[in-house]
Amino acid sequence: MLSLWTVAVGCRLRRSARLGSLRFNFAKGGLSSISFGGRGASLNVPVKRRGGPRTTVGLPGTGLNWSAARLASAHGWLC
Repeated sequence: MLSLWTVAVGCRLRRSARLGSLRFNFAKGGLSSISFGGRGASLNVPVKRRGGPRTTVGLPGTGLNWSAARLASAHGWLC
């Protein structure tokens, strides 16, 4: 028999809002990133967190995906 604690551990709340193809992702400190795209491909651009944009491509319904991050440099974004 599963206890209530076991069931609750796997749950997470998504803190985001959609406006068309844009998704605004929120953290404790406010807006953390903006994602653009839909099923199968998206681009995530950080607002408050470290790092550069992240591109994700996947096969919808399979759970298979590929993700690549761009690194921030002193002169802009590196591919």
